[in-house]
Amino acid sequence: MDKAKYDQHFMLDGKLLKEIVSYADLEKTDVVLEIGFGRGYLTRNLCKKCKVIAVDVDDSFTLDLKNVEVQHGNILKMIEKLEFNKIVSNIPYSISEPLLKKMFKKEFELAVLTVGDSFYEVIADKTRRLGFLAQCFFDVEKMQDVSRKAFYPEPRTDSVVVKLTRKKRSDFEEALHKLVLQDDKKIKNGLLKLFEKKKTKKEMKKLFEEKFFDKKMYELSNEEFFSFIDVLKTKIL
Repeated sequence: MDKAKYDQHFMLDGKLLKEIVSYADLEKTDVVLEIGFGRGYLTRNLCKKCKVIAVDVDDSFTLDLKNVEVQHGNILKMIEKLEFNKIVSNIPYSISEPLLKKMFKKEFELAVLTVGDSFYEVIADKTRRLGFLAQCFFDVEKMQDVSRKAFYPEPRTDSVVVKLTRKKRSDFEEALHKLVLQDDKKIKNGLLKLFEKKKTKKEMKKLFEEKFFDKKMYELSNEEFFSFIDVLKTKIL
């Protein structure tokens, strides 16, 4: 089997693995999702603390550990149905953005993720759409840098351990979150549903003169996204 197609890089540093687990403040009652468990190096540390749901797309990997429920499949298709309150994972970097978008829609307490350093720069930057959304819904905290030499085989990039803690949302952030939940619909349709009791259709129609209201959330350019955010903040809420 060609392992390269699954973006597999295994973290072998025992001290680093324990540090990653410590950032999640795990208790016995927690249920942790681990994405891409591979050979189980991180899993063995997690299952000493609480129950683990370990998911990997590669069904050649398996684990026989106490407190571990193993599932195989594409996490992007599975995550909405899984029940957990924390995520701790050295995620496959190729799914970083689509996974984060799925996480926006899922209610859980926190995630401790090892991500590529370039992806961390995106979510730490509020002038970029993905970073703006990430910081609306989570407290984003850089825990530590990780050298590419901590993995085998070595990835092409260095990494960052980041902690995303779900935060209490303001009225604006709550409205934006509800629109993200409807990201398969045009923005104007999501807004009509969201504000049907607060605004008349005539009032809303005046706002829809902007072309970006006929697009879906993730079809917007960066410029269009922030124009939409400005309208949402100043004219709708």
